[in-house]
Amino acid sequence: MSLSLLSGCAADDPDAGTANAPSLPMKGVVSASHVAGARVFFDVDGDYRWQYYEPFSRSGTAGTFSQPGQCSGSNPAHCLKVTRLQTESPDALLRAYGGRDRITGEPFHGMLSRKITTTGVTQVLSPITTLLTYMDAYEQNRLRENEGRHLGDDPNYLSTSDLYLDYFDFDSTLDGDKRVHLIKRSLQFHKTADVIDALLQDLYNIDHLAEGSNDPISVTGPVYAAIAEVMMEPRFDGEISPQKTINDIIERANELVQELINVSDLADVDTAFNPQVLDLWQFIGDLYDGDETEQTTLESYLRAVEIVTTVLREKPLLNIVNDITADVLNPKGTGHLDPAVLGPAADLRGIIDYLIAKSSNDWHESELEDYLTRQSISDKLAKIDRKIELSSGEEAQLAYDDGTLKLQYGDESLQAEIHEINDYTAQVSIEIAPGVREWITIKSTKDDYEVISR
Repeated sequence: MSLSLLSGCAADDPDAGTANAPSLPMKGVVSASHVAGARVFFDVDGDYRWQYYEPFSRSGTAGTFSQPGQCSGSNPAHCLKVTRLQTESPDALLRAYGGRDRITGEPFHGMLSRKITTTGVTQVLSPITTLLTYMDAYEQNRLRENEGRHLGDDPNYLSTSDLYLDYFDFDSTLDGDKRVHLIKRSLQFHKTADVIDALLQDLYNIDHLAEGSNDPISVTGPVYAAIAEVMMEPRFDGEISPQKTINDIIERANELVQELINVSDLADVDTAFNPQVLDLWQFIGDLYDGDETEQTTLESYLRAVEIVTTVLREKPLLNIVNDITADVLNPKGTGHLDPAVLGPAADLRGIIDYLIAKSSNDWHESELEDYLTRQSISDKLAKIDRKIELSSGEEAQLAYDDGTLKLQYGDESLQAEIHEINDYTAQVSIEIAPGVREWITIKSTKDDYEVISR
């Protein structure tokens, strides 16, 4: 019992709290793009928090949960089972947070949500489904028509079902122009919410506390609610471009977070932050407003977006986002690094740290290009031998031994399950006690490897 609590409620039993009720798998995919190892839970009371009685699971390496083959065995980690009574709760929402983006290999920040419109189909959790949870039927239809007009003159060019699709499923038959536009919008919505979330977390000193606590684990929800409110104002034409619109979103998000955490004083947002959020929004728009529909290029653009977003979320007052988007990653080809060259082997974390360290604009193309090539993660796994800290605070040794990755935990040698997210990032899961699973990320870097255990 104490180990489970110290591990941040890390037990991966999807039937926790529902053992006496018949339940069925609810299948879906976490897509912003596809997110591996995300905590997916059924928020029965809609309070943004995972409670012990709410079903949960983790998305697999493809971002999916409860897909065929994932609900077999006595304790499947990627199977979400819910009861009919839970699905009929008026406030219930499906939510996902945490994990790693499969394309970038970087941590996924924020929380995605969706209303359960029907059962028995794949439930896609995306930034657009998240935004729709904060809109009524009229507002959802207005959003759909606004986005249709951005693609042409026909407000009905996009259907309601289009808004609920997995835009990163490149094997689907979705029209190329629709796909690119909806990817663009998804990234603009979520990355905007991400950086505002990060700033407000810091200003209000909100810690990411253990799951199951009574404190919010994310304030992305209120930020999305603020975006929805501003977008549905009568004067809004569907494009977040004037600086005042960004200012209104940040101001309203600030008010909603203040209400959520119940503090008396409104946080003071530095005026240097707001223009950078607009720079990020416009940068994403410039990347995805061309004629490019090839999967490899769209994924390279996503890596560029991740670089700019991470710099802003980690250093919101450094005030270099405009310089990065104009001089380093300019999509028109006038920067130091063409976003299209950011392939799967690019060490994004290395580029991010380099840009932050060189905030004086002393960027050099040759130095940036040093981060474009890494060894595959399979080349690194055999070299793993590192002491790590578990989520419980205890130390353990992770090492590759005799063809197997093992965790030396106390007197036990536990075999690790390796799940490669992409060629350069792997997630490792280890059952350290019955129903208690530790998740570790191993990343190949430009010169070495990195083990992230918490």
